[in-house]
Amino acid sequence: MPPLPRLLLVGCGHAHLFVLEALARGRLTGVWPTLVSPADEYFYSGMIPGVLAGCYRPEQARLRPPPLARAAGAEWVQGRVTRVDAATRRVHLQEGGTLPYDLLSLDIGSRPAADDLPGVRQNAVPVKPMRRALHIRVAVEEAVRRATPGDPARIVVVGGGAAGVEIALCLDSALAGRFGRERYALTLLEAGDRILTEYPQRFRQRAARLLGEREIEVRTACEVAEVAEGEITTAGGDSLPFEALLWATGPRAPCLPRRSGLPVDEQGYLRVEPTLQVVDQPEIFGAGDCVALRGYPWVPKAGVYAVRAGPVLARNLARRLRGEELEGYDPQRHWLSLMNSGDGRALLAYRGVALHGRPAWWLKDWIDRRFMRRFQRLEA
Repeated sequence: MPPLPRLLLVGCGHAHLFVLEALARGRLTGVWPTLVSPADEYFYSGMIPGVLAGCYRPEQARLRPPPLARAAGAEWVQGRVTRVDAATRRVHLQEGGTLPYDLLSLDIGSRPAADDLPGVRQNAVPVKPMRRALHIRVAVEEAVRRATPGDPARIVVVGGGAAGVEIALCLDSALAGRFGRERYALTLLEAGDRILTEYPQRFRQRAARLLGEREIEVRTACEVAEVAEGEITTAGGDSLPFEALLWATGPRAPCLPRRSGLPVDEQGYLRVEPTLQVVDQPEIFGAGDCVALRGYPWVPKAGVYAVRAGPVLARNLARRLRGEELEGYDPQRHWLSLMNSGDGRALLAYRGVALHGRPAWWLKDWIDRRFMRRFQRLEA
């Protein structure tokens, strides 16, 4: 009897959760699966701001690759893949050694933009990877605890996209309730000329109004050039002091695809067909923030698209193994966006509608808890 084909899953992103579920439920069979990830726990990006605001305990937002792999009948390897050798069908690990594959799937996410500027890695707390985001509240609360009403702690969030705005709002709710707003000053920096550039105008206006009501200063057209201990220098030469600096810039392509000589777009994202197969590499699949979907250049790097691609990826891996025709992933043009404001309410955007209130929070909370229950059940 010939050996089973080796399915290698690199990364434990949203899309791969559906592949692990398909393995566990018997919908993807006839393979020898292996899951590779650098960490033994991850935190769901949709709930991290809620953890910072105190809406959730950290474990409610946590997923653990080892028990997920066990449930799927997969081997779990803790490691970081540094290169894919498509010619020999092997991946190289930072820790040493290689892993073979017959089918490979990459779901490795993105990395924060501009995190290689001088001083950023030494002086800023990054939002990504999400498991490190839990350090944010500790760093900020330590700074506020040392402050006085006459000399408030200066907290700076760099990045005016959804992540930066949501984290600023949720941190403000947590800090205001615990210390009072006189103990800190929150500033949101955005390199572009406006925040939330991918959102409709009405939503941007509501978010800007809410930030103003919370006394969160917003500085646009403010590009960071370098960071020293306790001080930001902007591209215009201005200095901005801080006691806590949070890095929530937009996404940038991971290094792995380009380093491996795989097809990438001009920004370095892995180029995949609608079947989620890498262009000209039918035995390699990709999904999530690390890919650029051919024919759909408008698709943003948003978790909802990785979640929608996950079931297609799982079915196509099964179809590829059976020699069947693969289906195409057709991403929706409009998606529901929900942003936690940390006060029992949320901002909602959908098809030109923008609102802020408790019903939006109830909907977001229900969606996020349902998603987590689905996959945390596999860990039991």
